[in-house]
Amino acid sequence: MYLEYNFQDTGRGIEKQAPPGACFQERGTGIGDHMGIEVKGIAHVGLYIKDLERSKHFYSEVLGFEKVCEFVSLEDNKMAFMKSGNLIIELIQHKTWMDRRDGLFDHIAMEVGNIEEVSEKLAASGIVFESDIYFDNLVFDRGVKYQAFRGPDGEHLEIYQTL
Repeated sequence: MYLEYNFQDTGRGIEKQAPPGACFQERGTGIGDHMGIEVKGIAHVGLYIKDLERSKHFYSEVLGFEKVCEFVSLEDNKMAFMKSGNLIIELIQHKTWMDRRDGLFDHIAMEVGNIEEVSEKLAASGIVFESDIYFDNLVFDRGVKYQAFRGPDGEHLEIYQTL
């Protein structure tokens, strides 16, 4: 099915407008709109990889990402955050490779302004979190807070606040 667009002179120039009911038509600020939760965007996408050095090289030299930070976690996993534009990919190399229930793309982290407030609202709506809010001071300059939960099909989701 092809969509027919309307073109209208708005005084700011000719603008293309999607027909009513188009799936990409603006419908509000996003998920949680009715609950007063503002998701600012995707904070990052976590990707499990086998070789951190090889992946850093690929994302930086081939795709043009820059390294934001790199560290070894408390569990001895090697990690690097790579950024291009407003996309951040978290590269995660475990000490030992393992088959993953969640696949290689591990989670989607949604950036929020106040994680405690959003956590309360989600819990009130029936979301069951996998843990309490976690503070990690190894990521970025002042650290981050995050909390994980599952979507309706078992997908791994996070609310995430950069401090």
